[in-house]
Amino acid sequence: MNLNDVSAAVRPLAAGRDAVKFEPGRGLIYSGAGQCMESAAAMVRSVPEDRKPVLIALYEGLNRGGYWRNPDILEAHNVFPGAYLQIGLQLPIHDEGDLRAIGEGGYDPLIDEMAGVYKSIKLPIFLRIGYEFDGEWNGYDPAAYKRAYRRIVDRISAYGADNVAYVWNTYIADNRRMWDWYPDDPDTGTADGDRYVDWFSFNTITPNFDAAWYMEQAAARGKPVMIGESSYAIVPPDYAFGTYMRDFMSMLTSYGIQGFQYINWEWQVYPAIANWQDWANGRYTDDPALVRQYNALMDDERLIFRASAYRDPVALFVDCARALAPSDADGIPWERRFDHCTLKDGCDYALANAVVRYGDGWFPYCESEGEGEALELQLRLHIPSGVSGSVILNLNVGNGASLDGSETYLIRVQGQMYETRVRKGGYHKIPVAGETGDSDRPLIVCLSNRRRGGTVKLAQFGFLTLSGDALTMPGAVRAESDGSGTAVSWEPVEGAYTYNVYKDYQLIGMTDENRFTDAAAGDRPGVYSVSAYDRQRGEGIMSFPATAL
Repeated sequence: MNLNDVSAAVRPLAAGRDAVKFEPGRGLIYSGAGQCMESAAAMVRSVPEDRKPVLIALYEGLNRGGYWRNPDILEAHNVFPGAYLQIGLQLPIHDEGDLRAIGEGGYDPLIDEMAGVYKSIKLPIFLRIGYEFDGEWNGYDPAAYKRAYRRIVDRISAYGADNVAYVWNTYIADNRRMWDWYPDDPDTGTADGDRYVDWFSFNTITPNFDAAWYMEQAAARGKPVMIGESSYAIVPPDYAFGTYMRDFMSMLTSYGIQGFQYINWEWQVYPAIANWQDWANGRYTDDPALVRQYNALMDDERLIFRASAYRDPVALFVDCARALAPSDADGIPWERRFDHCTLKDGCDYALANAVVRYGDGWFPYCESEGEGEALELQLRLHIPSGVSGSVILNLNVGNGASLDGSETYLIRVQGQMYETRVRKGGYHKIPVAGETGDSDRPLIVCLSNRRRGGTVKLAQFGFLTLSGDALTMPGAVRAESDGSGTAVSWEPVEGAYTYNVYKDYQLIGMTDENRFTDAAAGDRPGVYSVSAYDRQRGEGIMSFPATAL
């Protein structure tokens, strides 16, 4: 089934009960891709135009360090127009005190901030709160987990983020102890957990799974089921990818599961501490034969996809050094083989003056090479001539945990200089109009750090194209600061579903009004730009920047 509207697949079931939030019609199954921007983009790139996955699976977290806001989540609606998001929200692992703090209200301001982001996205979100809650690797105390889960649901609901469905996600389908973590009231013993749960969910990374008992439990409570995570990972040596996928799809449909996401991931690149180095390589999109096998199994009328009306704006997307193995030396000159990348026909890229860094296996990146004052990292992007769009850059390594805005980068694109502070939690996006280059004259992007001797750290980059009928740029953009915040306003754009608001070329929020308040600006307002967004065509033309008055 092709999904042409975000509500098209959500209708009453024929089973004598009302549909749960975002539940598809009986017998239908949401297709999904994960678990980062590039790996999902690679899956979208490899499927037929009318078979784009609906669910895009991403992750973020609440812990002692605060709200770990994944920049992919804020940007996903631009990269995957019309998609639904499936978000795995990690809670404090092996930290009962901090987990209890969530349930006692200590994280309420951060939950409200998170709810604001979710509400502004305006797409259906499946939120797996404390995913794999019963996995020993998380160490969630059951009572503390229940309080935290309930507190998060209550705060997000009170905020009015009605586009969020709450998913209770066990790590495996036959853990009979999972009820220890069901969000009934742990203080009064009231069995009211059902009102805090929209969907049941389990994960599987093995060839076969027995979900009979689990499906019985879900049916008894009137809950639909999705597979939160699946991947070709723990398999026998002679168990081929195609065989795994055939068995997986057979099990999926026979049990009546209504959604899944496949993690398109190379597990072996993580350090030994992760215990994943003996898993199979689940990143199938690099092998054309495996792509054909996967796509053949996706040709099923029970599966729900985004239709061809939804654009794929990704010309290229690169996860720098994502394929760098632990055994590789740290800081060796860049080569293509160290990256994970997805490219449309006619697109290519190269890096100059760059070395690769393993990071900790989770946050690899490229860094400008050398020492001294003139440390400049250069991207050479090959995009078909005449294509307009935006260069997108993730300059936040480890989600920018150590960044406070003190690092200032200079970005030069087609000779035009842009200055931006590197803040936590977002991509930087530079609009490019008209001639983007050809095979002999690539688009050159130069990155440098204004801090004396400071290097450039680049985790991801890409190029997002504009549609031929993209929404026009918002006009009359104004930014006025009063010392406590900055009010941004603009002229409405006909057909806009929502608007993206950028500060120093970094997406900071979305709104369906033609005004936005940057409450975090304080006495450091920046340069603001705005673009209109359409659910099918994607992002429109970015406005001219306006400096706060």
